[in-house]
Amino acid sequence: MTKKECLTCEEGEGEIVSTEKEIPEWMIKSNNPSLIPKQLLCKKNYDPEKTKVSEWKPKSPKITTKKIEKKIDTKITDNWILYWASNEKEDDKIKGAADAYGDYENSGLLKTDMNGFGNFIFNCPQGYKAEGEVWEPHIHFTILKDEKYWDPIVRTFESGECEEESDEEEKSDEDEKDEESGEEEEEEKDEDEESGEDEKDEESDEEEEDEKYDIEEMKEEMIFIKKDKEIFKFRHEFSTNQLFYVDDDEKETFIGFWKNKSGESKIDWNDKKETKKIKEKYEGEKEEKEEEEKEEDEEEDEEEDKKKKKSKVKELKKILRGGDGSFDFSDHLTLMTGGGISKKFRGYGFTFF
Repeated sequence: MTKKECLTCEEGEGEIVSTEKEIPEWMIKSNNPSLIPKQLLCKKNYDPEKTKVSEWKPKSPKITTKKIEKKIDTKITDNWILYWASNEKEDDKIKGAADAYGDYENSGLLKTDMNGFGNFIFNCPQGYKAEGEVWEPHIHFTILKDEKYWDPIVRTFESGECEEESDEEEKSDEDEKDEESGEEEEEEKDEDEESGEDEKDEESDEEEEDEKYDIEEMKEEMIFIKKDKEIFKFRHEFSTNQLFYVDDDEKETFIGFWKNKSGESKIDWNDKKETKKIKEKYEGEKEEKEEEEKEEDEEEDEEEDKKKKKSKVKELKKILRGGDGSFDFSDHLTLMTGGGISKKFRGYGFTFF
């Protein structure tokens, strides 16, 4: 890409570009609090917390009339990728972004090989209108991080030319799909027989709930935590449990997850360099060092004051013991008592405290 190819894309060259962190207005209006669509995040088969990653299987969308298959060098080796695009064009009318994507039926799951290549299969996507501009068809994808969560950084590449399938290709694809579907049904049947009817009913209920895309589950919250005199601001996404630190300029940094352990919510920090700085600030290590330095400075000042007082005492002793009669006694009396001198001084037949 040599120009900005999508609304959230960063400008740059190369086959794949990253997207900006800002969520577009049309997604916010669609109640999508993340650049990764909620319709995909809520699916049990795409959620590493609901389905073990070891049980995942590649999945591609049902092909209608036009199919695109692209082998892309993702630079991500032996890892899972979740990808999505707008649905296939139905007529000559240019739709808005939300209508073009629909329920994200044109999406899939794949695993890259040891060289980082992934085979993307999808329907020919349509262009759409967003924020006053028409955007050409493109594909978004994200990668699985540490087998725990989907990377909030979304990547994009051009969809390319669409080729209409021949009848033989369509039939071949349908036969292949039917065969895969039959194998999956057989596997599911065996699993149901082993686990019993109760588990089958439970799984069925969970799938129905997933398909509803419960809006309440996708809401986010702002968290404010006061540490000493400073208030820390975080944004928590319920759907993924991802936690973002928000600085004074409203810039967000992904720092980890908001975990609930033994009834207490805690931050599960990631190992990024930016996160370590925020963590150090949050846990007060920096403030403790500053406090220690302050205490050391105070001790030095106190020691310096003691030295000055001793010097003053010596000076007074010298004056009181060696006066020549012209010495104004009242001035030095005030100086001694005001300075907190506790030693007795004898001079001119008087005793001072």
